[in-house]
Amino acid sequence: MKRVLSCLLVLAVLFGGQVSSAAAADAGVVIQIDQKVQRYAQPPILVDGTTLVPLRGIFETLGANVEWDAAARTVKATKGKLVVTLQIGSPTAYKNGTPVPLLQAPRIVNGSTLVPLRFVSESLGGEVQWRGDTRTVAITSPEWEAVEAAGKGDAVAVRGALELLGVDVNAAAGGETLLLAAVRSGNRVLVEELIAAGADVNRADGQGLTPIMAAALCHHHELVTPLAKARADLNRIYAQIDMTPLMYAAFTARLEDVKAFLEAGARTDVKNRYGYTALKFAEQMQSVEIIKVLRASGAVE
Repeated sequence: MKRVLSCLLVLAVLFGGQVSSAAAADAGVVIQIDQKVQRYAQPPILVDGTTLVPLRGIFETLGANVEWDAAARTVKATKGKLVVTLQIGSPTAYKNGTPVPLLQAPRIVNGSTLVPLRFVSESLGGEVQWRGDTRTVAITSPEWEAVEAAGKGDAVAVRGALELLGVDVNAAAGGETLLLAAVRSGNRVLVEELIAAGADVNRADGQGLTPIMAAALCHHHELVTPLAKARADLNRIYAQIDMTPLMYAAFTARLEDVKAFLEAGARTDVKNRYGYTALKFAEQMQSVEIIKVLRASGAVE
């Protein structure tokens, strides 16, 4: 995942004399969230060099619950511990009670509440980048950033996302969950923290890859025990390669991995669609030590 570098959008400089003080539709601007193009009934507009975007659509895409109080003309967005409120016509919004000055006051256009783009970043923790060559506003959600951090084993960044930005421990981005990314990184401390926080150890990505299978694929046998203790399914066959984690460890001749899965309780009698067991894979690879270990654990032809 490509990390977004900037959270500021200075359209007054980019557009120069083309920007007028009056609001103008800017249908040519594309809004992209986590690399996916968004389409809203009300397009962005420009007001004195500031891009205003539809609040509800973007906030809900970023995982917030949005409530509208027609009598008070206020909007309340909630995401985890974050509570953001603003009032139509007021140049000040509030994030958990702390005032946040706005470049332009929120306004209603064609039934949609529009707010400054920069406010999206400042309120929910997303990051924003302006790509002038394609006139694209690229927004990166806190979930995307958190999964990216987990994949790098950055426990500090992940903790911050969970505690301060309201990211759910089972959040996913790009099809990958926080736990799956953490397993891929090999950071045992982070993996254990996510499990303790309630991460689903059996949740698979879009390709059916589970955290325990990821541990096998990445040869992180040190992660097998904490995952197994959290009741990870050791015997699920990963369809992409038609193997269980133990089978894969035997097939790749990883003795320490095989021992870790056996100690965690992996079964040796599970067969894939061709009738192969972990022992048969080990025999095929002529892995003498692994064959001995498997047979000692009760594996038979």
